Amino acid sequence: GLAIGLSVALPPLLLLLAQQVRLPWGAPTTWGYVLLCTLAWAALAVRDARRERMPLAVDAPSLVLFGIALAGLLVRLYAVRDVPVGLLGDSYQHTLMAQLLVDHQGLFQSWQPYAALKTFTYHFGFHANVAFTHYLTGVDVPRSLVLAGQVLNALTIPLVFTLLRALGGSRWAGVWAALVVGFVGNMPAFFVNWGRYTQLAGQLVLMALVVCWVALAQYQEPKTKNLESHVERRGFRASLRGLPYRLALLAALVTAGMMLTHYLVTVLAALFVLG
Repeated sequence: GLAIGLSVALPPLLLLLAQQVRLPWGAPTTWGYVLLCTLAWAALAVRDARRERMPLAVDAPSLVLFGIALAGLLVRLYAVRDVPVGLLGDSYQHTLMAQLLVDHQGLFQSWQPYAALKTFTYHFGFHANVAFTHYLTGVDVPRSLVLAGQVLNALTIPLVFTLLRALGGSRWAGVWAALVVGFVGNMPAFFVNWGRYTQLAGQLVLMALVVCWVALAQYQEPKTKNLESHVERRGFRASLRGLPYRLALLAALVTAGMMLTHYLVTVLAALFVLG
């Protein structure tokens, strides 16, 4: 679940880095990024296998969560099977910005030929994810916006589970929370009608940010005598060797991604961290 939130936060950071080093970003670089991530995942899986550790818990709650998440994804994709472009006014400008990212092979300043603007100061996390979807699938940008929006919508289901676990809830409580978010509440399902996918992307990154900062705060808690068992009990199963700087780097990355994804949700994130 945490990896999902980080995956949404990284594309805008990658586009910003590519701009700094003057690297055009297109389909080849996107596939290269996916390949590097796959190799890194495989290396970690091999390391865990050698240490005889299970990186993922396969039990009843996780299986039920997987079923809910898969059903949520299929339902959301089925709902837009005949929708060629995003709905309502917000989708128009978001499609325009995602198209400009593709046209310019990265970040841009000029909005020509779509608008007479020569500056770009808007958050672009969701648009970067749309561009990545376009590069990976070959689907045109307007339709990629709809697909990316619905996939992000479905990804709220496992992320809510992860968030609840980080805040101390049980695994079954997380499953119930995922069920409510996926199939009971009007939100976030209504985002497809609303078109405010940028806010949805920001809320996804926000959940990952909260998980990282909660883990960092718990690690620095001076009253904890048996840190490893404490963190294990809270649901964080990663190795604690060298965690302070690694966890701080992870929190910094997701925070930077948050700043690029949605400005208003970043304010909410700041209130949480400062509180």
